Amino acid sequence: MTYTIMLLYRYRSSTELSFKELLYNELYFASQDELNDPFDGESFYHFPSDKELWMRLLNEVNNRIKEMFWGDSEINEYYIEILATALSIRTPITYGEIMAGRLISIFDNIVSELENHNAVSEDVAYFAKEVQRYLSYSSPKLGYFVSFSSKNNDHLMWGHYGAQHFGYSLIFRTIDGTLKQDPSNCINSVGITETYRISVPSSIPFSKVNYSENIDFHNACWLLPRELVNNLTCVDLNEIKNHWDKSDSFLCSKHRSWEYEQEYRLILNGGSLSSERLSPLQRLLHYDFSQLVGVVFGSKMSDSHKMRVKEIIKYKKESFLPQNGPRHVFPFVFFQARRSFNREIDVTPEEVFDCNFKIQLTTEDSKRCLKQWEDGYALRFDANGGCTPVIVI
Repeated sequence: MTYTIMLLYRYRSSTELSFKELLYNELYFASQDELNDPFDGESFYHFPSDKELWMRLLNEVNNRIKEMFWGDSEINEYYIEILATALSIRTPITYGEIMAGRLISIFDNIVSELENHNAVSEDVAYFAKEVQRYLSYSSPKLGYFVSFSSKNNDHLMWGHYGAQHFGYSLIFRTIDGTLKQDPSNCINSVGITETYRISVPSSIPFSKVNYSENIDFHNACWLLPRELVNNLTCVDLNEIKNHWDKSDSFLCSKHRSWEYEQEYRLILNGGSLSSERLSPLQRLLHYDFSQLVGVVFGSKMSDSHKMRVKEIIKYKKESFLPQNGPRHVFPFVFFQARRSFNREIDVTPEEVFDCNFKIQLTTEDSKRCLKQWEDGYALRFDANGGCTPVIVI
């Protein structure tokens, strides 16, 4: 497979936290709650207005309650019929709304209309929570994200993510469309529960974000056990298969108003248990430092902060030794962003280093090395210490 040569930019503020991230080549995968777009990662699954669906679902939960309490349940077929009929009228309802408690509220409103509501309200409230709990085990995939951009000179990107131009942007070169984990500090899996772990690839692929004003709603029945939805008029089994073939698409979808970001993201799959979350420590990974190939300093970044970044880069590059199998070493470039008179941001190279991190002082050497940097030139070290010039795509 052919991959496009790609440079991606990760905007950072000039803080001690960002300097620490740089020193230890850290990547923190943010949860949906930590993103600045409240709809980012939202799945938009909805349950349709189908009485038979709700009858099956409520009976399934009721049978589980009976098994738990040795055949005893206060919710009989009469109440299930009432609840299913009312739900078919009050739907569609999204999966997110159910997890936020709307189903419990709907049940409460339905019961309040019954003549004997005082006698059954407590039982129905418990039943509603059990329905919500049952559905939580069929939740959409969770995702955690690290954001990059294909743009290095956008006003809004520097203003929003580059600390109002006082920050900087790290430049990463993709290898086979991925960012590799640090081989000496690679995480192969993380635990969701004591018995459930999810794998983490050693090379994490970049996913391009798609922008649209339209919401692509999905049928929440596709998330439920197959035996529960078989032969329902609201479910097409072929649609279920097609859905799972592209089930990650909502993790890379944003409203068109964010299109200026031109975002690419790394995604850490968080499984599909809505009640379980990865801890912040579990979402902290370390990237292969060899893929960091440059830095753009913001137009307002202080000289002292520039020196901090250069000091860390110099220390990391000079102490870097290819190990643990094939590794790439790229040229490295420091760029400076400047405000031009036509209200554009100009990004120009300031210092160019070859693969041995030796600065190129003459104009011709600097131009040659910069051209190699742009083309993806690298030295590839094999497991035996051999070195071969290559072009990385």
